[in-house]
Amino acid sequence: MTMESVRKRLLEGRRWSAYLLTFEGHEALGAFLEMEEDMESPDYWRLLGDAWTAADAVAPNLETWRRLFSSPRPHRDHLMREAERPLLAALPEDVTAYRGHSHEGGERSLAWTLSRESAEKFAHQFATSTNMGYPPGDPLLATVVVPRSAILGLFQDRREGDVVILDLPADINVEPL
Repeated sequence: MTMESVRKRLLEGRRWSAYLLTFEGHEALGAFLEMEEDMESPDYWRLLGDAWTAADAVAPNLETWRRLFSSPRPHRDHLMREAERPLLAALPEDVTAYRGHSHEGGERSLAWTLSRESAEKFAHQFATSTNMGYPPGDPLLATVVVPRSAILGLFQDRREGDVVILDLPADINVEPL
């Protein structure tokens, strides 16, 4: 049985999680897009969270991610694992988040972290890599304070404290590292 036939059977059987697991991280978004219209809302959000945490780079598909996270579907709380939900609820009302980047406008993305140290590492990684969707540049650190309600999801799978922020304020502090 080929992988293609396995995937076809999983889609036909509406076995969304198993289908998504047959793809590499860089293919997760495309796999999610194949099934997004057919899923019930709780599955949509849960699997969007899985695709997000599996994705290697957000930049090449930033507008697609924005569209997906902007969905008016109910049950958005399913974006996070059950164990992550109380962690988000326990954050203070005003939350400081950080984003490492190395290009102009990089502070307007969705992927943020609660760890300054993690953001600094990303800034240096972005500054020297051509695999992130942007040319290398100088490492920059963006800092923003948002209400907890602006954080769509808090993820602990790959790195502790990864957050998705869709609606960013106009005032984002950017400093060189």
